[in-house]
Amino acid sequence: MSFTVRGMSCTYWGIVTLATAELARLVVNNENWIGGGANGLSVIVRVPYLSPLIIALAVIMYAVSLLIVRSPFGRTLRLIREGDALALSLGKDIRLFKMQAMTIGGMMGGLAGCLYSFLNG
Repeated sequence: MSFTVRGMSCTYWGIVTLATAELARLVVNNENWIGGGANGLSVIVRVPYLSPLIIALAVIMYAVSLLIVRSPFGRTLRLIREGDALALSLGKDIRLFKMQAMTIGGMMGGLAGCLYSFLNG
């Protein structure tokens, strides 16, 4: 069973999201005025205490993830993971919860990418 939002299935939403991300990556990779083109940015400096910072942020992100999983929000996400029908029958706005989960995951991924850029130089 596929969940639809105003005639648009979640499969279509996923494909459009991936296509948009790939398009943005290609534009940033090929345009010199945005991100330096294929050579990339070279303004990132070395951080002397990067390893303790990465470990501290990893512990913080783990704690935040545990808080999210144990909250009512996390229980609702587990309910949606098992199937949309039950969550819909309980009156949960599935689209909103999926958007919030995608936003939280994107923020954590963005933080990891930022730290990786400092590591990679």
